[in-house]
Amino acid sequence: MEKSVGGTIAALVIAGGFIGYKFYHKSEVAHDTLNEAQRVCVDCSTFKDNADYITGLCIMYHEDAFDHNYSVGGRRSSGRFDHDGYYVELFEAMAAHAAKDGRKDIAESLIALEHKVVRED
Repeated sequence: MEKSVGGTIAALVIAGGFIGYKFYHKSEVAHDTLNEAQRVCVDCSTFKDNADYITGLCIMYHEDAFDHNYSVGGRRSSGRFDHDGYYVELFEAMAAHAAKDGRKDIAESLIALEHKVVRED
């Protein structure tokens, strides 16, 4: 009986470590992706005069867009990130927010940036 309890505990510790590593890696990728997205936003035609607003939108919508487009993978597969899906979701959410705020110029420039960034197949 003691051997099965010890084995179970060891298996749980190993599984916990594995799961922890997967989520740690996801966190690193999320951080790097946000930094990249903020650098990409600088290419928005209205960024110069609206840097704080556009950066704020990027930060606001990053987490949801990232979570919808990143998979941690499984036991035998690594995490996957859909770069194009992320930028489509991010820029469309940012543009919708800008349009709602009456900032049509920013919304249009964000959609134009989306088209520039998302790779055509």
